[in-house]
Amino acid sequence: IKANEYFLKACDLNNRLGCSNLAFSYDSGRGIQQDHKQANDFFRKACDLEDELSCTGLGFNYEKGLGVLRDYSKANDFYSKACDLGEKLGCSYLGANYDKGRGIQRDYKKANELFGKACNLGEGGGCINLGYNYAYGRGVRQDFNRSNELFSKACDLGEGLGCSNLGFSYKKGRGFQKSYFKANELFSRACDLGEGLGCSNLGSSYRDGLGVKQDYKEAVKLYRLSANNGYASAQNKLGDMYRYGNGVKRDYEEAVKWYRKAAEQGYAAAQYNLGGMYRYGYGVKQDHSEAVSWYRRAAEQGYSISQNSLGFMYYNGYGVKKDYREAAKWFRLAADQGNDQAKTNLGKMYRRGEGVAQNYDEAVRLWQEAARAGYSGAREALKERGISW
Repeated sequence: IKANEYFLKACDLNNRLGCSNLAFSYDSGRGIQQDHKQANDFFRKACDLEDELSCTGLGFNYEKGLGVLRDYSKANDFYSKACDLGEKLGCSYLGANYDKGRGIQRDYKKANELFGKACNLGEGGGCINLGYNYAYGRGVRQDFNRSNELFSKACDLGEGLGCSNLGFSYKKGRGFQKSYFKANELFSRACDLGEGLGCSNLGSSYRDGLGVKQDYKEAVKLYRLSANNGYASAQNKLGDMYRYGNGVKRDYEEAVKWYRKAAEQGYAAAQYNLGGMYRYGYGVKQDHSEAVSWYRRAAEQGYSISQNSLGFMYYNGYGVKKDYREAAKWFRLAADQGNDQAKTNLGKMYRRGEGVAQNYDEAVRLWQEAARAGYSGAREALKERGISW
C-alpha cells in the first residue's frame, strides 16, 4: 500500500516508472483494489512518457477489452510503439495480430519479421511462433531445420511449449532422425516447466510404449496433470483411459466427465466421443438426439469420423428424422477426406439410389477405393458381387 502511494507521487512528477508501477498495481490488484480503467489511465500516461512496458500493458488491455472496449486496432498501435521502444512482448503480440489478421490485414511476412525481433530480444513466444511459420511455410519457405532451431531457442529460454514442439519433431522425424528417447526427454523437460502439452505427449509415449516401457498408470498420471490444467487433448485422452479401463478401473461416468470438459472447449475428438457415449448410453442415459448434437459439432469442424457417424444417424433416423439426402451429404464429406467407412456407406447409397441418383459404377468405385485401403466392409461388398479390388 505504501509503495503505491510513492508510485503516485512519482507519477505526479512525471516519472514514467512511478506511473508504470502504479498502473500494474491497479491492473493486478496489487496492494489496491483492482481497477482496469484506472490502470489504463496510468498506462497511458507512462506510455506517453515512453515507458515501453506500459505501452504493451495498455495494448493488451485494448486487445482483451479490460477497462476499455475491445479494439484490436488501438491495441496494435500501442504494441507497435512498445516494439519500436525495444519491448519484446510488444513485438510478439503485434506479430501475433499480423499472423491472425486481428485489427490489421493478415501479413505473414510482417508477422515473421516481428516474431524474429521478439525472439532476438529473448521472447520465447516469438521464437515459437516464428518456428511454427517455418514448419508450415507461412510467409517463408518451409524449413524444418530452422523451425527446430527456433523451438530449441525457446526451450533454452524456459518456454515449455518450445521443448514440447522440439520433442514432437524428434518423435515424427521432422528435421531430425526419429528418436523417441530424445522426444521423451524434451516432453519431460516441458512437463517439468509446467507445460501441459509436454505432460500429455509424454503420457502418450507411456500409453503406446514409445521409447519407454508401456505403462498405462504413468500415462494416466501424466494425462491427469495436463487435464487438470485445462488441456483439452489430455482431457479427451484421460476420458479414453477411463472408457477402456487402461491404467484405471473402467468408469464410463468418469470418461463422460472428461470428454465433456474437452468437448465444451470445442475439441472435436472429444465431441465425437461424447456423442458416442450418448448414442450407446455409456455413463449417461441413452439419448440419440444428444448424440446427434455432439456429432454435429465435431462434424462441422471437419472431423471425418463424426461426419460419418452423423450420416449414419440420418440414414437410420436415430435422434433425427430419417433423411437420405442429409445422410449422403455427411458420408460424402467424410469420404472426400479419405474415410473408408464413409466411402463404403456412400457406395451402398449409390447402389440403392438412396438420397442420390442410382449409380452402380460409382458404388463400385467407392468400394474399390476403400477396399484397396484395407477396409473389410468394402471388401465384403465387392466379394458378394464377385468384383475384385
